[in-house]
Amino acid sequence: TKDNITLILSLREYHIALLVAHRVPYAEIAKQYNISVGRLKNIMLDIYGKLFISGRDELAKYVF
Repeated sequence: TKDNITLILSLREYHIALLVAHRVPYAEIAKQYNISVGRLKNIMLDIYGKLFISGRDELAKYVF
């Protein structure tokens, strides 16, 4: 559930998930965290796996 998201995700993953849910472009998020877009995509796959969801739309529903 939404209340448990901070227990499931690390603080960094949670912050990234919020940005993705707000439709911030991957390139902008990657630059902000000083990582490659490829690394960000891998982080997002981890986040989706932990939350048992499959994309930005589901993430937005989960986070909001």
